[in-house]
Amino acid sequence: MSRKKQVALFTAFALAVCVLNLSLAAHAQTETVIYDFGVLPDGQNPIGGLIFDHAGNLYGTTAGGGNNTCEGGGCGTIFELSPASGGGWTETILYRFTGGSDGWNPDGTLLMDTSGNLFGTAAWGAMNCGVGSFGCGVVFKLSPGASGTWTQSTLYTFTGAHDGAVPLGGLVADSSGNLYGTTSQGGNNAGQITGGAVFQLVPNNSGGYNENSIFTFHGLDGAEPVSTLAFDHAGNLYGTTEAGGTANTCVAYSGCGVVFKLTPTSGGPWTEKVIHFFNGQNGQGPQGVIFDAAGNLYGPTRYGGLLGLCFNIGCGVAYELSPNGKGGWQQTRIFKFAKTNGWSSLGNLVLDGSGNAYGTTEMGGDLDCGGKNGCGVAFKLSPGSGGWSLTLLHVFGTAEADGEFPEAGMVLDGSGNLYGTTTFAGLDAGTVFEITP
Repeated sequence: MSRKKQVALFTAFALAVCVLNLSLAAHAQTETVIYDFGVLPDGQNPIGGLIFDHAGNLYGTTAGGGNNTCEGGGCGTIFELSPASGGGWTETILYRFTGGSDGWNPDGTLLMDTSGNLFGTAAWGAMNCGVGSFGCGVVFKLSPGASGTWTQSTLYTFTGAHDGAVPLGGLVADSSGNLYGTTSQGGNNAGQITGGAVFQLVPNNSGGYNENSIFTFHGLDGAEPVSTLAFDHAGNLYGTTEAGGTANTCVAYSGCGVVFKLTPTSGGPWTEKVIHFFNGQNGQGPQGVIFDAAGNLYGPTRYGGLLGLCFNIGCGVAYELSPNGKGGWQQTRIFKFAKTNGWSSLGNLVLDGSGNAYGTTEMGGDLDCGGKNGCGVAFKLSPGSGGWSLTLLHVFGTAEADGEFPEAGMVLDGSGNLYGTTTFAGLDAGTVFEITP
């Protein structure tokens, strides 16, 4: 099920009473909606995060909109936001998906190379396969041309077999220009909803790409990877799966999820090692991970932590994984969310130069929000001698035109301003927002 649909289901639940038992710092930042997504042919419902180019322009995707095909909700778009000379931002739709061989429903954050080409994934579309009637998804490239034109090309079409299906995360690239990503389903046998896969796309001499499935998940080693991968300095890949693992204590999932490491071997397959298993109390449903300068990993989880809250599945945690010097990793839960300070973090964290971590939760915060579960928050986690402290930067849904349900992480500019997306509200089709210090 797509995150867009999951949000709609969650917002239909009744509000459970919870008590905030953590002290929060006061709001000291300003949130501004810099773009409202509106009626067709504009894009609608941005789920992925944003990226900057060197000129200060923002790029992102919308899961819907652009046209009235693809189940009537539109197939999605790629957009650019450029700072205007007189203030404000100007939106340009760079591409509207059709739902055919180009795919539809781009959920992940884009990747830009040094030539200004944009790379990404579309979760559905292209060929039908046994994993679902919407198609298995694609990897695409968008190339800039003369006079502001952009050209789309489909680099790979998933089949739902060993290569996987339904890519929900973004892509990463190595120094040779190879692309890496995950599929949330497929990976073993065509026609079966299985644990998902990690794939590699290698440029070939004809200008295209060859696909290699470098790992497939089977349950105990993880299942359903939905987030973007991360490289370490040695060329190893790290990522997470929302489900799978050894724990059977998590509601609505088979397993609570894992953090994994993939190591390349000379001329052979990649080797997987699970470096952390989640069990509910230490988190459930981990999202993407990032490295700090010292080689520690940071990430949020969708659920888990304080298991008595948020319909008894926990509101999620933020955690750190540190190498223990013996070949293993030690987890530290740096924060447990408690609904009024956030619930269900789906996007990557981002670190500043002082070691502070910034992120969003799709729900929680304002308990009077129309969904009765809160419209989500933007937060800052700061390390200190007594542990980490949380500052709420913004509670979404507090104004009529404010955004609701931020599903992606945020991006920092050189001045310390934060930018992100909300899936709904504004003009009902989502927003791009800025948070200034």
